Amino acid sequence: MKSEDREWAAQFQSKLERGERFPNWSSDDLQEVIPDASLRRQMVAELRPRGLDFFTEPIPVFAGWPDAPCIYIKFSAAYERPAAQARQAGWPTYELDAGHFHMLVDAAAVTDLIVRAVNRLG
Repeated sequence: MKSEDREWAAQFQSKLERGERFPNWSSDDLQEVIPDASLRRQMVAELRPRGLDFFTEPIPVFAGWPDAPCIYIKFSAAYERPAAQARQAGWPTYELDAGHFHMLVDAAAVTDLIVRAVNRLG
């Protein structure tokens, strides 16, 4: 997060250090990005907000990771940096002009793209 938006990351860390948890979205917060009220309520019901320890826990990565074929699907311009990293690593990269929760908004389109991408891996 710090490498992508240092100012936002500092504010985010400060909130977590004060005891706030994330994600803490309400149904109203997600109304525009998840238009279906039923899916939105289910999404909010399944949220498990986490504290600072969750976001600062080191994730061990073994040498040689990844050890399997990979793909990257970019849903919006906000993910250009990781998409560029995926392309640089030689991963097939796909774009779906959508939003962060598009797998909930149009599950069929996302599933279709994943199936096509995996099939192309051979």
